[in-house]
Amino acid sequence: MSMKTRIVAFAALMALVLSGCEKVSTDANAVKDALTIKPAALTKSDNGIRKPDGSIVYSIGSVFVGGGVADPSKGSSHRCHFYQEKFTEGPNWDEVTALVAIYGFRHTGVEYTQPGQYIDQIYIIGIDESLGLGANISIPMEQGQYKGGNALVSDVRIVSYQFSSYNQAGTLNSDANIHIVITTKAGDVITLLYQNDVTPYDGYY
Repeated sequence: MSMKTRIVAFAALMALVLSGCEKVSTDANAVKDALTIKPAALTKSDNGIRKPDGSIVYSIGSVFVGGGVADPSKGSSHRCHFYQEKFTEGPNWDEVTALVAIYGFRHTGVEYTQPGQYIDQIYIIGIDESLGLGANISIPMEQGQYKGGNALVSDVRIVSYQFSSYNQAGTLNSDANIHIVITTKAGDVITLLYQNDVTPYDGYY
C-alpha cells in the first residue's frame, strides 16, 4: 500500500471515528421513553430518577396526538402530549398534567419534508426547579426551527418526529420514533426520546 493510499485510508477512518463520537456525545444521556436532563453542573434534584452521570430521568408512560381543521384554506392544528403515567386512553387535560406538550400548525400549500417541521411550541412542565431551568420551560418554535425566544435555550434539534402507523387490521403499530434534543446556553442537554411504541389519538376534537 502506497503512502498516499495509507493517508487517504487513515483520513477516512478518522472521519468515521469522529462522526461516531459526535453522535454518541450528543445523545449519551438519552434514555428510551423518557425526558432526560443532563445538567451542565452537578445539582440535587428532588424528583425524577438520577443516573450515575448526574442526569435526571423522567419516564414517559404514554403519548397521545391530536389536532383539527377549523379552516381548510389555512391548514390544520397539531398537538402531542407526553405523560409519565401509562394510559390506554387520552386523559382529561384538566385532570392530568402532561410532562411535555408540543403544538404546531400545518399550513395549506406548504410541503412538509423535515422532522417536526410544523412544530411551533414546546412546553416542558413540572421539572425540578433545582436544575436551574425553572419548573416549566416554554420554547417558541417557527415551523420546526428554533430562532430564539427563551433566554435559557440555545438550540433545539428535532432528530425524528414520527408517530405510530396503522396496520391492515386498523390498529396501531409500535413504530413511533420521537427524538428531540434541546441544549441550554449553560450547557445542559435535554433529550426527549420515545421509540417503538404507540401514539394513539387523544380523543379531543
